[in-house]
Amino acid sequence: MSPKARPSVGGYLPPSGRPLVPAQRPVVPFLAGVVARQIHAIEQTYPAWLVIRLVDEDGIPAGWAATRHAELTEAQHTAGLVPSLAADDAADLLAALAVQDEIAHQTRYATGWEGQA
Repeated sequence: MSPKARPSVGGYLPPSGRPLVPAQRPVVPFLAGVVARQIHAIEQTYPAWLVIRLVDEDGIPAGWAATRHAELTEAQHTAGLVPSLAADDAADLLAALAVQDEIAHQTRYATGWEGQA
């Protein structure tokens, strides 16, 4: 995570302070496939999270975000779990997800998502 990123309710805002949106269209078609595979791999590793690629208002890739599928309890918030994360790149997002997973395991909270069958 960029040292310039600042906390917000439920996650982090980019240094610019402007909210980012999920990518609507890829800059380069080849990269869309790469990004889709990265998202799939991250979501398979951390199934409690929905992962998206962020873009700025001009459609330029501008980071990554992850949001939990399930809401957290007050006790989970107090333990250090957060409902969403943002990072400059996939590696930083993975590191943040690993920290959240470790907190969940240390505090014995479930991290898996019980999706619809």
